[in-house]
Amino acid sequence: MEKNNELIAGEQIEGPKAPKDPADRRNGFFVLYETAIEATARAEGKPSQEVYLEGNYLIDKAKFIGGVTDEAILELLGSSTGFRKLVHSIGVSVRRANAQEDPVTFLLQHWGKTSKYETGSYLRVPCPADGSEVILRLADCPGSEEDDVLGKFAFEFNHAGEMAIASVIFYLHDGYSVPELILEPPVAFESNEYKKIITQSLLHAGNNKRLKAAINKAIKGEEVTIAYIGGSITQGAGAKPIHTECYAYQSYLRFKDLFGTKGGENIHFVKAGVGGTPSELGVIRYERDILRDGSVTPDIVVVEFAVNDEGDETKGNCFESLCLKILSADHQPAVILLFSVFMNDWNLQDRLSPIGRHYNLPMVSVKDAYPSSSA
Repeated sequence: MEKNNELIAGEQIEGPKAPKDPADRRNGFFVLYETAIEATARAEGKPSQEVYLEGNYLIDKAKFIGGVTDEAILELLGSSTGFRKLVHSIGVSVRRANAQEDPVTFLLQHWGKTSKYETGSYLRVPCPADGSEVILRLADCPGSEEDDVLGKFAFEFNHAGEMAIASVIFYLHDGYSVPELILEPPVAFESNEYKKIITQSLLHAGNNKRLKAAINKAIKGEEVTIAYIGGSITQGAGAKPIHTECYAYQSYLRFKDLFGTKGGENIHFVKAGVGGTPSELGVIRYERDILRDGSVTPDIVVVEFAVNDEGDETKGNCFESLCLKILSADHQPAVILLFSVFMNDWNLQDRLSPIGRHYNLPMVSVKDAYPSSSA
């Protein structure tokens, strides 16, 4: 059995900052593009942001971030052997608020055949904080016969809570090519196109009597609590910083601005998002994490389990039980169903939305807001 192979240095490219590739660069595609990363404390090792690549995660990133449509190229990404056949080098850039801050270490790890987390090889290289691109040539680190599939990226910092913007691009060997990716402009939030997206997101208006009652309470200056329960998306996956940029906190702030009094001091926020948890656990967690032994009486509850309930053996019964549990409370809170979506356009909206229609609940669909056919 071979030991892990580690590359501890790469070539730094001065001048144009990634991802603005000079014309003479190899053809390639992004798997991360201008992505916010944040260091999380770990039980072992430095605080880091980890990006998992196993399963279809890497292939989905190649499709939806890199714009790759060639099935032969996508298939090569499914194994370490195919990856090395396809990819000549990796370009990594990290930009921090202050270019003089400490470098961030980039890690690419393969999962091993004999022992998933122990026997695969890995690349590790420090990246300067000024956004200049570091090139990792795979020929400089031949890897290991134990390499099975690409497991993860990681960005290692010195302290938890530190943040940066990162891009990772795969440059291809001669003989492979992908179309040049045309990057979309920033979202114009005041545009008619964006307003159309918002309109499309309303899956079902439902009976909004309870929601109006909560809004009227807020306008009168009475205490109003908005609660959110769901999986990693409600927790804030992808939001940096996770607690203040997540959809839950941002929508709470907007509610405060629209309906709160005295600076919104009468509007309160409860978030109960836990990554990987389905509505089967949500029924139990609602008592603990939202009601908090009776100390909290929410006026509005947003329920989000549209990407977590695939393995639900009850096929929606637990989701319905959770909704009914909230609706049955004596103080009559409003319930809003939110259907989030995976990068590959998959969710359980078709299974769960009939429950919302049965109880005539307001429903919002991220999937319907921006259908793949218009992408």
